[in-house]
Amino acid sequence: IQLDLDEVSFNYYNALRTRLFPKHKLKDEAHITLLYQIHLEEAEIIKRLEQFDFHSFQINAKQLKNYLTGNALQFKYKEARILHNKLKALFKNKLAKKDYFPYTPHLTLQLNVTNFKALQTHQSLKEEVDFDALGVLSISLPDDEEPRTGAVNISIEDLHGEPEILDKKS
Repeated sequence: IQLDLDEVSFNYYNALRTRLFPKHKLKDEAHITLLYQIHLEEAEIIKRLEQFDFHSFQINAKQLKNYLTGNALQFKYKEARILHNKLKALFKNKLAKKDYFPYTPHLTLQLNVTNFKALQTHQSLKEEVDFDALGVLSISLPDDEEPRTGAVNISIEDLHGEPEILDKKS
């Protein structure tokens, strides 16, 4: 499950990824992953996701992070962590091990390159990357045509606690 970006952010970061990724390794478009793998049939995943009514919000970049073989933009994560934890609870015992590790929302800009290339890119990206807030518009499965929404409104107003349930649809 992923966070889908507003159109301007999506176009900017998607173009950056297209330029930086090795062409044969680029398999998806710009997004922020919430959950990596759910061990359920797609119909059951969709049914559960329909319980969420997702409100758009902004997420702010925290830092440009260099990894051995690439670079990613990491985000301040209160809003995304609240959503991640709610989705983890929704799919309890059906997730890959990776989904239970500490969650750091990020947008991978480059991966599968040499350490030298990753360091070179990191230096040039420090001056280039747009650290303005990204608008997060929806949650979706990677190949969805439409975003998934449903019954629980997740409030990002109360960032110090659990999301407030604002309303439920029948």
